Formats: sequence, C-alpha cells, structure tokens
Amino acid sequence: MTRIRTRLLTWLLPPLIAFIALISIFFYLNWYGEIEESFKTDLEAIVTSVSHLVNAEDIESIKNNKNIEAANQLRHKLTDIRNQLPISNLFIVAIEPVKKGEPVFLDRPIDEYNPIYTGDNPLYAYRQVYLVDTSNKPNSPFDFSESNEITVYNSKKILITPIYEGLSTAENFMSGYAPVLNANDEVIALVGADINLKLYERNLHRALSLIALSGLATILMVTLASIFVATKITKPVQKLKDAALVLASGEYNDKIDVHGPKEIVELANTINTLRECLVDNMSRLTHYTTSQSKLYGEYECGELLQEHMLQKPAQDFQSTLYKIKALELDSNDPVGINLNLKENSGLEIAMKEAMTPGFEGLFKLLNNNEGRSLNLKISNEGAISYNTNDLPIPLLWSTRINKFIPLTEGMQEGDFLVIYNSGLQKQIPHLNALKDWFQKVFKHFAKEGPDLAKAMVESELNFLGKKYLNHEDLKIILVYKTVNGITNPRVNSPRIG
Repeated sequence: MTRIRTRLLTWLLPPLIAFIALISIFFYLNWYGEIEESFKTDLEAIVTSVSHLVNAEDIESIKNNKNIEAANQLRHKLTDIRNQLPISNLFIVAIEPVKKGEPVFLDRPIDEYNPIYTGDNPLYAYRQVYLVDTSNKPNSPFDFSESNEITVYNSKKILITPIYEGLSTAENFMSGYAPVLNANDEVIALVGADINLKLYERNLHRALSLIALSGLATILMVTLASIFVATKITKPVQKLKDAALVLASGEYNDKIDVHGPKEIVELANTINTLRECLVDNMSRLTHYTTSQSKLYGEYECGELLQEHMLQKPAQDFQSTLYKIKALELDSNDPVGINLNLKENSGLEIAMKEAMTPGFEGLFKLLNNNEGRSLNLKISNEGAISYNTNDLPIPLLWSTRINKFIPLTEGMQEGDFLVIYNSGLQKQIPHLNALKDWFQKVFKHFAKEGPDLAKAMVESELNFLGKKYLNHEDLKIILVYKTVNGITNPRVNSPRIG
C-alpha cells in the first residue's frame, strides 16, 4: 500500500508543481505588462489635461518674477487634481543645463549624490528646477533630469518614460511630461506627473504569492487524495469533503464529525480549528469595520460641519469696509469653532468654541450653542468693544506704525484685528511670544493687503504644525479694515518697531 502511495505521489506531484510554476509566471508577466501600459495611458492623459489647464503667463510670472501668490494658487489647484488621481506627484518644472564645475543641486553640499559636473556624464548634464511642486515633503527646488526631458523642449511632444530608478530616492517611478507653450509657441516649462511603482509591485508580488499559496494548497489536496485513494477510504473522505464545502459556503455553525483512521480524524479536527478561527476572525473584522466606519463617518461629518460654521461665514461675508479671512490647522482631535458675522452700524463678530473636541463637541455647539465665547463689535469710526468667556482677547495690528497696539486705540483703515482660538493660546502661551510670531508676517506683508497676509500667516501656521507634531487645534480669523473701500492697497506710512 505504501508503494502505491509513493508511485502516485511520484507521478502526480512533479508535473503539478511545474504546471503551477508556469501558470504563476504567465500571470505575473501578463499582469505586469498590462499595468505598465495602463500607467502610460494614464500619465499621458493627466499631463496633457493639466498642461492645457495651466496659464502660460502665470508660469512665466512664477519662473521669472518669483510670484509667490501665483505659485501658491497654482499649487493648491494642482494638489486638488493630484488628490483625485492615482499619482504620487504633480508638478511644473523648467529644465536647464548644468554648467561644468557646478553640482546639480545648488542648495546642497557636494557629495557622491551631488557631484561636480565634469561634462562627461549625461546623467548630470541637466537639472530640473521646480516651479510648482505638490509633494508634502520639504524638498530641494532642484532635482536630477533623469529621463531626457530636454527633448520635450525641442519636439514639443509628450514624453512618457519607461520605469526607472530615481537617483534621489532609489525607488521605481514612471513619469510623464507635457510642454507648456507661451504665445510664441515656445516651451517655457513642463507639466510632470510621477507614479511610484512601489505599491503596484507589492500588489503584483502579493498576487504571485496568492497563486503560489493556491498551488501549494492544490498540491496538498492532491497528496491527500492520493493517500485516500490508495487506502480506499472513500466514506470518510466524502464526508470530510461535504463538510469542507459547507464551510467554504460560509456556514460555520456545524462542527465536522468524522470517524476513521487517525489521519482523517486529525484533518477533521484541523478543519474544525480553522472553522473556529474563521468565526473568531470574522467577528473581530466585523467589529473593527463597524468601529472604523463610525469613526470615519464622524470625522467626515465634523469636517463638513466645521466648514459650514467657520469657513463659509467668512467666505460669504460681503462688505466694502471689512474683509474676513479664516485659517485653520486641525489636529487629530479638532475643536470646533462657530463664527457669526453681521454688519449693523459697524461690524459685529460672535465666535464660539466647542467645550469638547471632535464631532460630539461640534454637534453640541451647533445645536445647543454651548461653548467658550467671544463677542466683539467694531463701530464705523473704528472703536472696539468686546466681552469674552474663556477665549483669548484679540490682537490689533496697526499698519501705520507697524506694530501691535491696544484695542482701546481703535481700528483704522489698513489695520488687522487678529482673533484666535484657545488652541493657539495653548500652543504659544506667552503673549509676547505670540505677538512676535504674528509680527514676523505682519511687519513685512500687512501693507500688501489681506490676501497676501493670509497666505503668509497660513504658511507660518503649517510650519508651526510641522514643528510641533502633537500640536493643538489652531484657528485664526483675520479682520482687515479696507482703505477707502480698496481691498489690497499699499499703505504708505513710516515703519516703526
């Protein structure tokens, strides 16, 4: 009987293993080729569409005049597009030659990854200069030109690179480039998009592993079948087979009860253990999925509520005398703010902050109006009156003398009133330190109007969030008093302090 079993295994197992290996290789190569072609098609469509969306005049302004505001607006626009697409980065670059004797990265020390160009290595002949970059990492404005992007300047055609290993990251990428043409039909920059193949390669390896595991399971089944046939144990095998099919269909309640040889009984017990593990894992997975769905739903609702209660009132407020700008940097457990604005013989501002963080606090704030409060009124002549309940007292920046002044001096044209939440007060508890933090922006940009001042405060806010990874929930409202109804004047006055 042992001889029959050995012959069956000898004749069946080697061909079966070879067949599974060939099938695995075939599917791996076929899937890899299809995914690579789909990447090329996606990249071509993305860079073509984005190159038609960007304005050549804005690109020239960013490239030649270092227009920060235009760059920020274009970065936000491209970031929104990137977040909706299966790409790792979307950017706009200019390609320039590297002169002999200088490195590719002008802002980094010279080392083995940033050597001096001697004129004999084409890898270092050109550099990319990032004009707009949507990546979240604080990268250098320069990068290697690794894929012969300079040819796009001459051909004015789209370039889709083969898969390559990035010199800076040592990760595999596929990139696409499309030209941005000016009014003279000249290439002034390239719209680029990267796809990082790390995730997709992992999925391919996972698929190959699944095929291999399926093959091993098949081999195990064939081996068991050979043993069963050799020993002519048909009834236990049939009963075990029926029970396994019931388990595969999703019925986990019935325990498998098989009588027979020791091997069959052990196999039945193993499948019973598997059934119990599946029931336990299914229960845990159901509980985890329910919990995650609830948390995600509350988080999404909280974001919508906060936008409705803070950003929307600021955006919808229309006035010839005042401009309102709202900024926020949420923590992992944000604290909601409700903002109400009204213009009645002056500007009336009512701000409330939730007592508890998260969706529950937002819901109570919206329905029961419970929370810390600040009520403030600015008369048409600029006089400021306020009362506060646990919210910090606002700060008043005078554009005329370029420093913070007491609220009792009143608000004049071109001045900024800074209202902030308790989270910023906790993050920077000392008032002088907080004034110094705002002064870095207002001292240089307040006279440029509310839009640029908001952008620079927002930049400092993001930097503060990166500096303190466990930061508080930070929210700021800027109130700007226009100059003769003009939103963005230059206030000509002496600079003091």
